[in-house]
Amino acid sequence: MKNLLLAALFLSALFSSCQQENSEVKAIAALEKKVEVEPSEVLANELNAMYLDYINQHPEDKKNNASYLYRAAALEYRMDRYSGAASLLKTLIEAYPGSSVVAEGAHLLASIYEEKLQAPEVAQTIYQLFERAFPNYGDLESIRQKTGDIALNERLNNLYSKIFDPSEGMLNPVTGNQYIQSIENLVVLSPDYPNAPEYLLKAAETARTMRSFNKTLELYAKVMEKYPDFEKIPQVKFLEAFTLDNDLKQYDLAKLKYEAFLKDFPDHEFVDDTRFLLENLGKSDEAIINTFEK
Repeated sequence: MKNLLLAALFLSALFSSCQQENSEVKAIAALEKKVEVEPSEVLANELNAMYLDYINQHPEDKKNNASYLYRAAALEYRMDRYSGAASLLKTLIEAYPGSSVVAEGAHLLASIYEEKLQAPEVAQTIYQLFERAFPNYGDLESIRQKTGDIALNERLNNLYSKIFDPSEGMLNPVTGNQYIQSIENLVVLSPDYPNAPEYLLKAAETARTMRSFNKTLELYAKVMEKYPDFEKIPQVKFLEAFTLDNDLKQYDLAKLKYEAFLKDFPDHEFVDDTRFLLENLGKSDEAIINTFEK
């Protein structure tokens, strides 16, 4: 009897959940029709909020979620919000790699970088990775026409070499950002690409050199999340703590990260440096020098 009651309660909850999902899907469809007739910014924002709310509320509904992310990106594109569209498409590709709309999403992403964001190097990175990621895509011929004559690795290395101009002693932020975005898209489209974690670490250090410290931390986190067995994970964790300490002056968080490093890697070559940095956390260079002189 108890089992039957539990089963009935489960079926009731499932039915209620399905009803809720169906009502939400119908509400989205109704607003989509309204936006088609009257594509105002207010309605577009409301529709995209409904898409994202549905995705957050129903993570198990992968088919609808992938479709809604693609539609949200297409709506951003339609409203001339190209950076927003690109961000949503990258989320789509990363979160729902098996979806039927992902290849179309990647194609749209490449065209946005090429035609709207004036980032041809990023677009070419996507085109060069496309066949590897989507070997059964129906329009590979048009993709192949955009891959260029220089192999991906060589082209990325050439791009990296142009970030710093030694003759003028200056960084080129446009080239630096295209390099970083190229690597981010490489990892999204082909996370198992040879040396992907090395590329990602290089992109993080590029961001740090450009003083984009939040992007640096984002990339360090991505290395640790996607490649936990990468041989340079101890170095990445140390650099994460050092960036929080030296660049962002977030000393409380840096302290936690330094302490975690010492606990996780007690025999690492950076241990002495980490202890020194912990002991002098928040001190000025002058205060540290005075400590040595005493």
